Amino acid sequence: MKKLILVFSMVAGFMGAYAQQRFEGTILYSQTSKSTTRDKAPDLSVRFGKNAIRIVATNAAREEMDDLLIRLDSGMMYTLRADEKTFKAKPLINTESNREFVGPTEIAGYKVNTFNLADAGYSVLNAVMAKIGKVWLFPSKDLRYPVPVKYLQNMELCMIHDNQIVLGISIIDQLKSYSDSASSDTMTIQATSVKPEVFPDSVFEVPKDYTAYVEPVYNDMDSAAYPAEIVTDSAVDATYAVPEGPPAAPKKKTAVKKKAGAVKSPARKPSVKK
Repeated sequence: MKKLILVFSMVAGFMGAYAQQRFEGTILYSQTSKSTTRDKAPDLSVRFGKNAIRIVATNAAREEMDDLLIRLDSGMMYTLRADEKTFKAKPLINTESNREFVGPTEIAGYKVNTFNLADAGYSVLNAVMAKIGKVWLFPSKDLRYPVPVKYLQNMELCMIHDNQIVLGISIIDQLKSYSDSASSDTMTIQATSVKPEVFPDSVFEVPKDYTAYVEPVYNDMDSAAYPAEIVTDSAVDATYAVPEGPPAAPKKKTAVKKKAGAVKSPARKPSVKK
């Protein structure tokens, strides 16, 4: 009996340790809403690696969206533009850099504590979207992906909540529902496929043939930086006669003033035929 209990304990311990492992694989997400047509709503492929995440649009929206590469090991984020073979790098928001912030210990005569929402594992999505509507998250306890607390304020990591991968998000536009319940909109993002797999390191690296994107610099005083827009219309017939303008207004006749003292000629009597 003791041996049986020991075996069950070992199995339970093994399953618990497995459940705590970081998920590696691909999750496909589909997005729907009333205000966005299906062909323009992005379907996303999110690839979870050991210490990196790559987000790729998989439908027609891919032409308008760049790939996003998040490196948790280096604290960097890269926007990859495939058509131009360029990338843009920027550091992830790191709340540890603000740890030196010292809040008040007393307000209005009452003692208060300093509480950082990031330390509590609150996703920034809740804080941002709560201003315009209600947000419902559906994280999975079976899919773990630990993220350092210092990076939880990054909007790009909204698919992870409390170290659990979010498989569904519903955002209700509360502003529309207040004005007109018939026009209220709900955007739903839901996973359609979960596939565990191991990726090569190259999936989470910037391709070697990509170059850093350089922002163009414009001089406000340089008219060449903002060329005048030339509009052409091939449908217009260049031989079409230019319509004439409105006719000129008739000239006013100047009245002739009669001289003073002039004698009026007697009126002639009409002639009578005999």
